[in-house]
Amino acid sequence: MEWLGIRLDMLSSFTFDVFLIFLVFIPEGTIDAKSNRPDDQWPSQGEDDIRHLQVRYALDMPLVLRGLMCTFTGGKKTGIVGRTGRGKSTLIHTLFCLVDPAAGVQILIDGINITTIGLHDLHSRLSIIPQDPTMFEGTIRSNLDTLEDTQMRRFGR
Repeated sequence: MEWLGIRLDMLSSFTFDVFLIFLVFIPEGTIDAKSNRPDDQWPSQGEDDIRHLQVRYALDMPLVLRGLMCTFTGGKKTGIVGRTGRGKSTLIHTLFCLVDPAAGVQILIDGINITTIGLHDLHSRLSIIPQDPTMFEGTIRSNLDTLEDTQMRRFGR
């Protein structure tokens, strides 16, 4: 067992070293990590434009949303309501890039495709109140802006 343990440790160390060398020497931009950073003012208007949205949870599953088109006006609070099973949660998951839209579909916020933005940047600039909200102690603003980011204060949201 000790012999096997030593050999497995050596194999894992060798594999780690190979991948580390590979990552260090590959040309910059070869790996797309969705880390495009929007400017600090984004989203300035908050215009969301969704055209022909199609979403499926896996390649072998049927489409959950088909041909959805909508535009959310900036500076307004928007509620998404509907009966159970009509795609409300799927739409929100897509806006937060938790589910990728089908090929060829773009979701634009102030003209920027959200799939090109890093998830941290996207999630730090969008807010959602779920269907069954859990409120913590404090104000509504402190519940929505848990990171106490000045971005929300700047837009008066």
